[in-house]
Amino acid sequence: MLSLTLASDIYIALGTTNIEDGSKFVTNISRIIIHELYSNITYDHDIALVRLYTPLPQDTLSNKSPSPETLNNMSSTLFALGWGSKSEFSGVLSPKNVTLVDSTDCTSYYESVEVDGESKFCVVGQNGPCHGDSGGPVFNPRDPNRFLVGIVSAGHTNCSEATPTKRCGALIGENWLFLGNIFAMLF
Repeated sequence: MLSLTLASDIYIALGTTNIEDGSKFVTNISRIIIHELYSNITYDHDIALVRLYTPLPQDTLSNKSPSPETLNNMSSTLFALGWGSKSEFSGVLSPKNVTLVDSTDCTSYYESVEVDGESKFCVVGQNGPCHGDSGGPVFNPRDPNRFLVGIVSAGHTNCSEATPTKRCGALIGENWLFLGNIFAMLF
């Protein structure tokens, strides 16, 4: 859920796993474009594009995009990255192995939000994902290109292994997401 007021309040750091590391590309945001079908009740289409104030260096861009086969053939084991933690912000990017959860089980856990397995899916994992991981990427570890298959949308603050975390976004059929190299700008 977007709670910031100005695009210029947001900064993007690229090329680092430690926010305190000085060897990274940093720029602020000039514009936020919220998905036109976003719902703050159901969290459908919980994603936004960002326009960078300073363009990314050319060597960080990729001309590749995920094929429908990549998105349709996800393994049950996925890999997530996030800056969140159980207590205070750590400043170090944390990798997490996560497992897909059946959409029926997830919907019963999140009673107010339908998890359909097409536009939203759930994962669980030891110690995460945690508070502060929203917007973080989810990858299929078996895919050598590490294409984005989901983005953290919502979850619980207790970060327990048994608590499903809802992820949504770049799953099947979200053509709105595949606009050039925009993925590089989301995280």
